[in-house]
Amino acid sequence: MKLTTEQIGELYAFTRKKYVQWYDLQTELVDHLAEQITKECEANPSLSFETALEKVYAGFGIFGFGQIVRERTESLQRKQRKLLLKSLVNEFSWPKILRASLVYILFYTLFSNLNFSIVLYSTITILIAVLIRFVVLDNRRKKDMRKPLMLMQSSFTTSVLLVLQYVFIFMPNVYFGDGTLTSSWQISIAAVFFLLGFLTMLASIAVDEKFVNEARTLYPEAFKLV
Repeated sequence: MKLTTEQIGELYAFTRKKYVQWYDLQTELVDHLAEQITKECEANPSLSFETALEKVYAGFGIFGFGQIVRERTESLQRKQRKLLLKSLVNEFSWPKILRASLVYILFYTLFSNLNFSIVLYSTITILIAVLIRFVVLDNRRKKDMRKPLMLMQSSFTTSVLLVLQYVFIFMPNVYFGDGTLTSSWQISIAAVFFLLGFLTMLASIAVDEKFVNEARTLYPEAFKLV
């Protein structure tokens, strides 16, 4: 037995009804449902499509597709973190390490010559501005999509929050009341943390771009034609 186009459409509608909003996960579930329904109907030819669907869906347990959504979300986040770490480590390979060295020297020079508070609040302002710009661009990108994809869930916002953690949690350890870094080791630590924040954002942008390209390759029908 082969499901008709109309029945496949009903399966997509069924996944949406069960609160699966992402087209890529819907497609995965529809493939699974179609395969299992086919087996059920072949084993029992008198079984209707609707009854077979109910029987197959019952196999997902009381939480339905909820467990699958959680598992895929966690899997995607693990993949993002793994790629983010790999991309971050890659920033210290040749020749990119030259850029990292120049950024470190820049921060070290700034902390050596300027009040730390000025650099700190300037950095926070820049981070917020970058985050706002990314949110605007991300929303614009999603408007160009016909269907939402789980793959397009960005890691950039998470990375910005991570950078802010560098600033608010670690940086007070090298900050002294008058806003001055009084020794070379304090300046070095401050420069290292700000360098890591800068490289984390670069790595996150690269990871997001990788996921966008993967999404366009795997699910071109989810994007509007330009």
